[in-house]
Amino acid sequence: MTEAAFWKRVAVLGSALTGTLLCDFADFHEAAEDLLERPVLTHEFANKQLMADLKEKALEALKAHKSAGWEGASDADGGADND
Repeated sequence: MTEAAFWKRVAVLGSALTGTLLCDFADFHEAAEDLLERPVLTHEFANKQLMADLKEKALEALKAHKSAGWEGASDADGGADND
C-alpha cells in the first residue's frame, strides 16, 4: 500500500468513526459502499442507522488493520519496520 493510499484509508475510516468528513466525499462514499457491501445513495448518509452501521464496520476494519500489524504502514514511512 502506498503512503497516499494508507493515509486515504485512515481519513475515510476516521470520517466514518467520527461523523466528520476528513477526506473527499467521493472517497468516503466509495469506502462506505465497500464497508457496507452495497450501493449507498447520497441521501442515505442522513440516516442514523446507516451511519451507526458504517461506524461499526469502520471499527471492524480498523481493528483488522491493527491485528494485521498495520499492513501497509511500513510503506508509509519508506519501508522501515514499525516495531
